[in-house]
Amino acid sequence: MKTNVLNVLKSKEIDTNNIKVILIGVSKYPDDKQVTDVPNIRTNINLLKKTLTNPSILGVNENNFVVSLNKSKIDIEVELTDFVRNTTENDTLIVYYSGHGFISNENFKLYLSTRDSNINHIESTSICIDRFVEIINLSFSKQKIILLDSCHSGYIHDLFNDENSDFYNLNTSEKVYVISSSSVDEPSYYPTESKNSPTYFTGELIDVLTNGTENGKSYLTINEVFNKISRSLKNKNLPVPSKTNLNSNKTVFVHNNYTDFSDFNENSNKSLFTNIFTSISLLVNYFKSDINNQINEL
Repeated sequence: MKTNVLNVLKSKEIDTNNIKVILIGVSKYPDDKQVTDVPNIRTNINLLKKTLTNPSILGVNENNFVVSLNKSKIDIEVELTDFVRNTTENDTLIVYYSGHGFISNENFKLYLSTRDSNINHIESTSICIDRFVEIINLSFSKQKIILLDSCHSGYIHDLFNDENSDFYNLNTSEKVYVISSSSVDEPSYYPTESKNSPTYFTGELIDVLTNGTENGKSYLTINEVFNKISRSLKNKNLPVPSKTNLNSNKTVFVHNNYTDFSDFNENSNKSLFTNIFTSISLLVNYFKSDINNQINEL
């Protein structure tokens, strides 16, 4: 017997009108031919927006969406700053970034690529991860989800887990869930022979949101989304993601799980954020070798 998600979850729903999403992607690098263009990132942005606005999955209001594609460092920082400043404490903020990730030879920090990134001037042409998180922290939102799809993206977890970091225990009343496509010392990959396909991490994210997973329930938690992505990438001998779950042991990401929920009612609420207890688990996996020669790294 299938159980309607509304009968399982007894807590108050959060209106999807209060979900704010910004998708940032950089697929072209005209200022430096040493930085490889990644057309798959444009596909990431298009498919992820289509998925998140789908009323059968999450149903985010189009007016609460900002897409930043192939913008300069200044433009990205301004757009992100303006967007997060317009959020309220009742909003759920989702920030997604896909592009190259560089580790600086000067300060050994992670920098996120921009349209004007130059490999010889990474620090001045790309966005330092410290600055990226600092801008997100300007948001009044009490619930934040950060998704990074880039090489070395696992560096972001150090900002939340290192007691010497300025971000350790920052705004402890907030709930922050961070997923990176790889660990700090690993690349992330995309299929070079299929430019219209998403990168591997984002492709798995879209797949689990769209198709669900076998969990014996009619809904998915964000931990289950993370675990499904991890298993799928590991089975393909690709880098698996890492996560940070800060003050969010009661925070779950929920939508109808179609793999289990066969008697879906079209008139029921399609998706929601809610608070229920779920276990905190930190999965740190390492990349296995023998990557197919038809893939490349971000």
